[in-house]
Amino acid sequence: MLIVLTIALTDLIPENPFREYRILIGIGFITISGFIRNAYKNRKRILNV
Repeated sequence: MLIVLTIALTDLIPENPFREYRILIGIGFITISGFIRNAYKNRKRILNV
């Protein structure tokens, strides 16, 4: 996912296929990161009980 985000936000590749979807890819990255963060916090809380 991070590679797709990097490709979408940079102009290193000519005729970038992800260029049109930059905002959607960015929102998806933030959403997935939030879910991973919550899962990590819940697992950590469960193991420390």
